[in-house]
Amino acid sequence: MSRSRRKTPVHGIGKGSEKLAKRWWNRLFRRDTKRALERDAEGALPMNIHKHTELWDGPKDGKMHLDLNDPSQRKLMRK
Repeated sequence: MSRSRRKTPVHGIGKGSEKLAKRWWNRLFRRDTKRALERDAEGALPMNIHKHTELWDGPKDGKMHLDLNDPSQRKLMRK
């Protein structure tokens, strides 16, 4: 596996992972769902998690395409 490379030259900008932010957003969603169930058993539950997710507050700023002619960016193609 020492020679394995990415297939597409795209890399994330910013921190390495959004795992902690996604865990936080899911906790907020589950908490609101539980509170809605406690208030009214037949009421409307929050069905859309996007109300709780703030993509602009996440640790990543998006993705960038790599220039494979640049040696410093060629290193980012490694897995």
